[in-house]
Amino acid sequence: MSSTQKITKGLLHLIPWVILLIGPFSSVFSDPEITTAIQIRAVIIFLILIGSFYLNYLVLIPLLLLKSKFTAYIVSVLLMMVGLGAFNAMFNWTLGDLAMFRFAPAAVMMLTIFGVAARMTNRWMSQSAANKEIVLEKLNTELAFLKNQISPHFLFNTLNNIYSLTETNPEKAREVTHGLSKLLRYLLYESEKHKMVTLGREVAFLNTYIELMKIRLPENVEVNFDHGSELDNTELPPLLFIPFVENAFKHGISLQEDCTVKISLQRVGGNIEFSVINLIPAHKESDGVSGGLGLINIKRRLELLFGNDGYELNIHENELAYDVQLKIPARVN
Repeated sequence: MSSTQKITKGLLHLIPWVILLIGPFSSVFSDPEITTAIQIRAVIIFLILIGSFYLNYLVLIPLLLLKSKFTAYIVSVLLMMVGLGAFNAMFNWTLGDLAMFRFAPAAVMMLTIFGVAARMTNRWMSQSAANKEIVLEKLNTELAFLKNQISPHFLFNTLNNIYSLTETNPEKAREVTHGLSKLLRYLLYESEKHKMVTLGREVAFLNTYIELMKIRLPENVEVNFDHGSELDNTELPPLLFIPFVENAFKHGISLQEDCTVKISLQRVGGNIEFSVINLIPAHKESDGVSGGLGLINIKRRLELLFGNDGYELNIHENELAYDVQLKIPARVN
């Protein structure tokens, strides 16, 4: 329950007692003509009213009203009113001319209304908090799913490359294995444990990914990754850029002609600006249209993280190039 909800709940309990204390009960203790005996009786009645309020709030409302036993609830409230009236009459505790104490049942009615209002408001706030928690848990689950959408084909290809290198270049195989272990550690542990990572960690992850991809790329493929130097004081959600980089490698590579993939990741003012541009070769090594499910997933994740207006994503595609420009807010330590 939030602090605002706690304050609201407290006020709903406090208001009826303030009304009574600044009304009839204040007269009892401020009038010098009223005897101590009458003041004691006023305190007793006040305690009885408190008891009737919480009997209604803690017992009658949850056991009767909230279970749709309306007749039983109304009868119970009427019995409280009649009982307090009979109590007053029996002991002749009308306290002179104070109307509230002559008609104590009216006070019970007022407290009953406040009790119902307090209980229903508290119930609504609890349900609202529970619903928000369910929605938040659902969003976190969806975010976790969307975050870990790196293609399994990349992992299979890297493992195949390692297997081939064990016979031709064992030293290189060990290097690639170490790079893959760093990548998987980031994917499985760091990005899962932390909702925010430094820009430096994200750059290191992308560097590892790019170096692993280069193992199977021919010499005619050029990959440029431009990033700033002051990275550790800026934080962002992890794994936002990998779908676009993966897409560039998937759809921008050809074994038959020169290809270039340009990647940029910079902090500019209060924003992080990312771009990836790849020329579209005439003979691509993969079939299909650029984007697909990965692009849908990352768009959904961006919406969940930043809202519809909290980020800028522009994608331009023509026969020659595929250009992605993404701008998100930066959090500076």
